[in-house]
Amino acid sequence: MNSLDKFSTQILDDSPEGILILNNELIVLYANKNLVHWVGFPFEQMRGKEITKIFPHMASPKYKSRFKQVLSSGFTLVLSSQLHPGFIPSNPTKKPKVGQSTLSCIYETASNDRMLRISLTDMTTMSDQYAKISKLQKK
Repeated sequence: MNSLDKFSTQILDDSPEGILILNNELIVLYANKNLVHWVGFPFEQMRGKEITKIFPHMASPKYKSRFKQVLSSGFTLVLSSQLHPGFIPSNPTKKPKVGQSTLSCIYETASNDRMLRISLTDMTTMSDQYAKISKLQKK
């Protein structure tokens, strides 16, 4: 991503969340280390590609309309881990994970272009704990 300097990239890479940044045409501009670790393949395989080519399920009208909604309105949207558990699929060679994704609009300072920021929070531990509690309550 051209407008991210080294300091900004370091901050994003050190984030506990997985972060994916797309331009307004849904082309991948950036993915941080946690996102790369989550999906199990390098950023170079994502860079410059439309997100729907990487994750075909995101081409569905329910997701494309949400992307457009966030980009046009500027409002943040949370995709819960229960309703959208595989929105950003986890590495298929490892134990399945549960993620919650947040879609938000960010602005490129120099051009004022809108970009889509997808933040991924690992909810696996919390989901496992909820399942255990739910199972105990049913006894």
